[in-house]
Amino acid sequence: MTPTPGPNRASSPYANPGSGVAHTAMTAPIPRRSRSAASLAANAVTQQATAVSNFATNGAVEHLRYTESSPIHVRGPITGKTYQFSGTQPVQAVDKRDAASLLQTRFFRRS
Repeated sequence: MTPTPGPNRASSPYANPGSGVAHTAMTAPIPRRSRSAASLAANAVTQQATAVSNFATNGAVEHLRYTESSPIHVRGPITGKTYQFSGTQPVQAVDKRDAASLLQTRFFRRS
């Protein structure tokens, strides 16, 4: 009994007649695409997070005093770090990059 070619083998331009084995064509390597916008954004976020995590080791902190008594949570506009202030804990160490913006409000002053 002779093997019969499969449905696509006979019509394939890469089929080796009589062998029953299909062969693939040699192709040029696919060029790498440039990095996607999402990949670039993720890399930027990682670099920013690394910079933010290094602020305490660089000594770039400023102690701010909260002038009100109600507890609040403030997100630093530059670092994104959350600072918690209250009447019982009015003084907190704040990254200097965030402190500049917080000091422009009436709720904070240098300690």
